[in-house]
Amino acid sequence: MVNERKKLTRKEKTHRKIVLGGEVAKYMGLDIDQDMLVGFLMTYATTSEEQRNRFTSNGVRTKQKELLRK
Repeated sequence: MVNERKKLTRKEKTHRKIVLGGEVAKYMGLDIDQDMLVGFLMTYATTSEEQRNRFTSNGVRTKQKELLRK
């Protein structure tokens, strides 16, 4: 039973990674350079909480606009 939980958790993590990868490809393009992406993520890691909140807010608004277009 414990192994089943671990597998489910691993499966959920894998699904989340695939979804996040799809979002990266959607907004940054499929031909994005991996080194540039890693550099961008490292820069993001050093941002303030206020900046991260702004990124999140912008993302929410963008997703809402996309839903309205559909």
